[in-house]
Amino acid sequence: MRTYLLPLYALLLLALAGSALAGDGRVEISQAGMEAGGITPGDAPGPPVSLNVQGSYVFTSDLLTTDPNQDMVVIAADHVTIDMNGFKIQGPTTCTTTEPTPPGQPETSCTQTGTGSGVTDLGVTRKALTITNGRFTGLGEHCIDNLATEHAFVERCSCDNAGDHGMRFGCCGFVGVVQVDHVGGDAIVTGDWSYLDDVSTVQSGGNGLVTGSDSQVFESRSTGNVENGFVLDGGSTLHSSIGSKNGGSGANVICGGTRVTDSVFNRNQDDGIRTTQNGGALDCAIHGVTASGNAGNALQVVSPQGIQPNILLDIVGFNAAGNALFGLALPLSCPPGVPCATVRDSNLMRNAGGTISGSFIEAPDGSNVCEGNTICP
Repeated sequence: MRTYLLPLYALLLLALAGSALAGDGRVEISQAGMEAGGITPGDAPGPPVSLNVQGSYVFTSDLLTTDPNQDMVVIAADHVTIDMNGFKIQGPTTCTTTEPTPPGQPETSCTQTGTGSGVTDLGVTRKALTITNGRFTGLGEHCIDNLATEHAFVERCSCDNAGDHGMRFGCCGFVGVVQVDHVGGDAIVTGDWSYLDDVSTVQSGGNGLVTGSDSQVFESRSTGNVENGFVLDGGSTLHSSIGSKNGGSGANVICGGTRVTDSVFNRNQDDGIRTTQNGGALDCAIHGVTASGNAGNALQVVSPQGIQPNILLDIVGFNAAGNALFGLALPLSCPPGVPCATVRDSNLMRNAGGTISGSFIEAPDGSNVCEGNTICP
């Protein structure tokens, strides 16, 4: 008796036999298809669309709802790819942000909020989700709520007017060419080992961008958020980015191999950069950074109560001007033989509190300038 084995793609085609297929073989997602159901086996009529089979999907229309509690697309399989094809998922929620005059703490408020998300994994662990080329607007809770999903890839998407957080992902994901603005909570939240490039977060009701440990953020902007612009866990990198006009600090980072390089933090309502020690002998590198016009310090180093301040903070090419407190606010003392900070090639001027407070080691004479003097206090 002869046995025949069908290849995997043939089995997938059989599973999707009742679905509408685009000319390239991708499964179509549309408002009419959502209402009819059957986009994948087990997908019931009406929202949400339940993607129960791995494969490639393409939007052929917008998906619309008037219910802020309605999820729109549920990811119920691994290895799902969604091309939104320029279309959007839209709900009824609206958010507004008020910036006080004179500058102060911004405020964000949302109406018609609920529990609905544009795309969600419902808290079930999934892997290898891709979403591209679409807009999420007016969702009751989140635009994308895939906090349990590992290895998500989101590119060329936008999110606005969501009642809580904008986008949430688990570990090891990629987010690129994405803008999130006017949401009720944090704009973007990622797990450990994430990579973000060309991301903009604007006027969210929480933090702009929050990453897990060992993540990398490049060429991104976080502006006008109610709390901090960037929040990075230990071992992360923030490069060539801008944090401005946020209600908290421009960047709030946990030390432990963290690097902040070639970035600008200005006109924030707290510190330009705030670094925090989480125990042990940890290190941070601040290279090529400018912090100006902040309502706090240009750079503040925080050692929580009960933790001895033994951070090795390497500060190179730091420019601080016009801040309301100090240029550099460092721990007052460190253990013998362990400098809190080394400062090189930096320029500190016109900071109302003074140039440097705390314990530091200055590099060879002439490398730093404090109020025009080559010897810093």
